[in-house]
Amino acid sequence: WTPEEWWFVAASMLVSIGSMAFAFAGIDLQDGLNGIPGLLKHWLSPAFVMVLTFRFAEISSRLSSLALFSVATRKAFQSDNFFDVAGVFEQMLNLILLTGAPLVLLVDLLVLFCLVVHFQRSNKANWNYAIPSVLCFMNPLLERGSPFTIPAWLYFTWRWVQLFGMAGV
Repeated sequence: WTPEEWWFVAASMLVSIGSMAFAFAGIDLQDGLNGIPGLLKHWLSPAFVMVLTFRFAEISSRLSSLALFSVATRKAFQSDNFFDVAGVFEQMLNLILLTGAPLVLLVDLLVLFCLVVHFQRSNKANWNYAIPSVLCFMNPLLERGSPFTIPAWLYFTWRWVQLFGMAGV
């Protein structure tokens, strides 16, 4: 790649992650999400800049850890003859490690969905927030409660378990 192409890719990634961070930070504004207002009156405040910075770091950390895991597990346990592996277990292991990051995302989605259903059993409309929770914490950061998904301590504990699990593989 040429230096210009690298700069274009870097700028594209920054704009994409920044756009997602801005959208998720909007949960903390008074307009809120689903009619539940956040604590911030407008986006021109130091508190919003801090929320935006946290959301940017959270999303970029999530995407980079998945990308690194995907590269690290690519062809980790595959034989030279991928389709000529003798046992069923070895074939399944090859397939799982060939698609390591999507497997992590699927397990993450299933765990988060179960947790959201447990914590939001009376608010079935909030169950769909398990999907974007795979990428970012869906509750307002400046709230003490968990109006949309699960408590913050549980969400971030699950993230640490995932990171240590990916590092262990």
